[in-house]
Amino acid sequence: MFSTSLDSLILKRTSWRTFEETPISSPLQDKLKEMFECKNITSPFGGNCRFSWFDMTDVAGSEKKQYGTYGMIKGAQHFILSTISESKYSWENCGYLLEYIILAATEMKLGTCWLGGTFNKSNFAQQLTLKENEIIPAIVPIGLPKKRRIKENIIRKAIKAKKRLDWNKLFFLNDATTPLVTETREEYKQALENVRLGPSASNKQPWRIVKDEKLDLFHFYILNEDSKMAKAYQKMRKLDIGIAVCHFDLTMQERSVSGHWLFNNPEIPSTREWKYTISWKAE
Repeated sequence: MFSTSLDSLILKRTSWRTFEETPISSPLQDKLKEMFECKNITSPFGGNCRFSWFDMTDVAGSEKKQYGTYGMIKGAQHFILSTISESKYSWENCGYLLEYIILAATEMKLGTCWLGGTFNKSNFAQQLTLKENEIIPAIVPIGLPKKRRIKENIIRKAIKAKKRLDWNKLFFLNDATTPLVTETREEYKQALENVRLGPSASNKQPWRIVKDEKLDLFHFYILNEDSKMAKAYQKMRKLDIGIAVCHFDLTMQERSVSGHWLFNNPEIPSTREWKYTISWKAE
């Protein structure tokens, strides 16, 4: 999977918005592009998802400003573009696969930043031949990280980039009202901690997990909110839950813990305000 421990990669991964203007070396580019085939990556969601490599070095200087990255990205010479066909779990699948690639890039000492949304009308979309029903749910600037600008530090402070919710806000035991304060089985404890440390849109951490202690079963949900901003982020939260599932799944794999993913909503009454996504059961 990775040469470096997954736990350390998740700790090292952070969002970079300022990059050296030096292109990534050809061997590293080739290694990343090979991963786009996802031959050794198995997402529990399935669905059509493809990745493309975009070189900003091919764009004339006067045209670079036309590539909308919210004015937050500076110096990036390369981007990973994700493309999906809209289906039930296409966004979640993209979140899982792209986070795997980002962790691999972290191991290569490269900086990355999730930019979620829809880029269908952007200049990035013009670089791809989008098929009917295809969209670009996320792009990732990637390169050699550079000392953060004042603007970037302000952004990170505004979204509390280093802050993570406590366990009792994210993980629950048997229902949605009893916090899972701790976990006695070490591999489960680390898997949940790796979920807690994951990136999410505006660092909202919308995932919630309910553990059925009798069956060693973990149910994954997305927190629904009624605010206008939350509704705008609703599809991106599907990317977020894909990231959470990726962190949990890879932790189980690295520790050789047998289990399988299933789609079977347990209909826990107190979770009605949450959107069920998927479950993991130990074998």
